[in-house]
Amino acid sequence: MSEGHRLNPGKVKQLLDKLCREMGLCSLPDDVVEKLIFNPPSDIEGFVEFVFSGEGLDAKFRGPLYRQVKDRVAELFANSD
Repeated sequence: MSEGHRLNPGKVKQLLDKLCREMGLCSLPDDVVEKLIFNPPSDIEGFVEFVFSGEGLDAKFRGPLYRQVKDRVAELFANSD
């Protein structure tokens, strides 16, 4: 992972909460959550793959869930300054 993208930690936490509530992605270990909040991957694909890996899912499978998560993550990146 690179040094990370400047994403608002509060907004990352809100996104992770939304992924849990809306998509059932609620099994991220604490260390993965901390990494995503405070030192996230610098690109959308990397962020999504990190979430999938943390959940024990294969990010190489680009099914509907992957696309839904990617859309939510893309919104976060688009709204970061």
